[in-house]
Amino acid sequence: MVGSLYESKKLIQALGLLVEMIDCCRSGCMIYWRQDKDLYRCKFCNADRYKRSKNLARCSRVSFKKMHYFPLTPRLKRLYASQATAASMRWHSENHGHDAGVMCHPSDSEAWNLFDKSHPSFATEVRNVRLGLSTDGTPKHKIDVFLQPVVAELEQLWEEGVVTYDISLKQNFHLRAALMWTISDFPTYAMLSGWSTAGCRLFGMKSHDCHVFMQRLMPIAFREMLPQQAYLNQLKKDVKNKARVEGSIVNAYLLHEASIFCSHYFETGVPTRNRKLPRNDDGGGDEQADANNDMLDIFSYPGRHYGRFTIRMMSDEEVHAAQTYILLNGDKIKHCIKIFEEHLNELMGGMDKQVLAAEVEKNFALWFQNYACKIPINNKYISDLSKMSFKKVKLYSVYFVNGYKFHTEAHSLNESTTNSGLCVSSQRGDYSGKVEKTLEVEYRGYPIKTMVLFKCHWYDPTPNIGVKVHKQYNLVEINVKIKYNKFEPFVLAMQATQVCYIPYPSSKTNNSDWWAVFKVKPRGWTDENHPQKDVAFQEDEVESNEIIIPSLADTDNHDDDHEMSSNGSDNEHNIDEEGEIHEDDNDGIPNSEGSYEYSASSNEEEEDEEEEEEQDND
Repeated sequence: MVGSLYESKKLIQALGLLVEMIDCCRSGCMIYWRQDKDLYRCKFCNADRYKRSKNLARCSRVSFKKMHYFPLTPRLKRLYASQATAASMRWHSENHGHDAGVMCHPSDSEAWNLFDKSHPSFATEVRNVRLGLSTDGTPKHKIDVFLQPVVAELEQLWEEGVVTYDISLKQNFHLRAALMWTISDFPTYAMLSGWSTAGCRLFGMKSHDCHVFMQRLMPIAFREMLPQQAYLNQLKKDVKNKARVEGSIVNAYLLHEASIFCSHYFETGVPTRNRKLPRNDDGGGDEQADANNDMLDIFSYPGRHYGRFTIRMMSDEEVHAAQTYILLNGDKIKHCIKIFEEHLNELMGGMDKQVLAAEVEKNFALWFQNYACKIPINNKYISDLSKMSFKKVKLYSVYFVNGYKFHTEAHSLNESTTNSGLCVSSQRGDYSGKVEKTLEVEYRGYPIKTMVLFKCHWYDPTPNIGVKVHKQYNLVEINVKIKYNKFEPFVLAMQATQVCYIPYPSSKTNNSDWWAVFKVKPRGWTDENHPQKDVAFQEDEVESNEIIIPSLADTDNHDDDHEMSSNGSDNEHNIDEEGEIHEDDNDGIPNSEGSYEYSASSNEEEEDEEEEEEQDND
């Protein structure tokens, strides 16, 4: 840990988070920079650079005005120095798939493509950076004076470039940058371009076309402006020293920049300024385990326990039941199960499927342990899995997995919410139950390998006895009085889906034992069956509505026709030849089966009716 704020700033500068303080003329005529850095007076207005000291014998070195400049080059190099951002700098060239004619990234624009054709040497290196300059909100008076360091650095990045190390590809390259866009308000645009923008007006907009401006142009403008304005507003709130507003904003920005930069090197489960963890955070996956092809999912699946643990010894029956369930649900063990089934069929001369399944559940775990000892298995994780786990296990009351927060049934008794219900799907159907214990099981061998099991009591899954499925209501009921009599208490935590059991508000004895089962939606997860598409919003045509102003004579005729239709022909207008009613006010009309039919005219019918009314008026 550093001992002072000064040491902290020095450390931040060593990370490439530099800030330069440049003295300025108090009238904004010049900056004391490069060849003018040693001047004591402004070479344009002859104003003093430094404040006068009370002690005339000693010259003060406190300038009247300063500007803070954040160098661009070290910040661009830092983007390639972090694994979190280096690969993303090439995304527009390597992983950017999009539909033709749809612009969802600046690389899809005509300006980008035209620039690549005009400067092929720059476009060849996909890691070169294209920049945009935002001058919105800056002082318009003499802005070119304060932009001198930026212009000089941009010229150096364009003409010469800088040697940069790309950590994602483990190589050096020559980084160049080009300024392609500027975002300015009209006063600043005048200063940058040299053209007058005073008195600028919008022409061609009629009164009835204002909705085009409000609905199409204004949202785009505000969409670009609001994030920047909100960020500037946040920096203003961080001002602690009202006498030194600019310095306080600079320190707040450096703190924000340093926190984002350092967060790239934190573990995935550590909350940071730009990384908000979900409420039911499962701790994320192990990147090293994900990169290891031999690692089994049951050992690397993300999950997180919470609270204190207790130690317990499992019985031999529990160890065998847990080991059997783990082996039968491992994807990389299926070929061994098939070998064992073939071995049983050879010994028994063909077996019934149910008898074969029972024999596998009873003896496969012990057979697989002997099989791994006789025949070497190249995968170390499968070899260690073949051995029985330690009997000593850790018990937890709370466990986060799959976006759920599971409680044990005993822990839920002291809570206002019940999170002990779970459901597991299999080829034989869904099994519903409640979590009794959460066990962390450890296997022998190095590296340390653990997995989490839920020990549950299950409800009887027999149809119409323990479970009722009402397809017309998409509803499932279970009988909470009938338990599953087979000893299969364990399930992998990675397979669990959380459910909630709700009793019916009825005092009848035939409904008191049946509870409805509702699956809980996990927090922070999306349904793979209904993925959300990131569709770019782009409209090539703007919808326009023609406004027709009828004459006074047409208005009088229309009023007369309206009075006639409203006084004498209501029934004829509302009932057709077959006697069906089509009035909107009668849209709840029972049919012959007792249900209700609703009738509404389509947009095409409404347009046809409007055209007929216009022809009648004409």
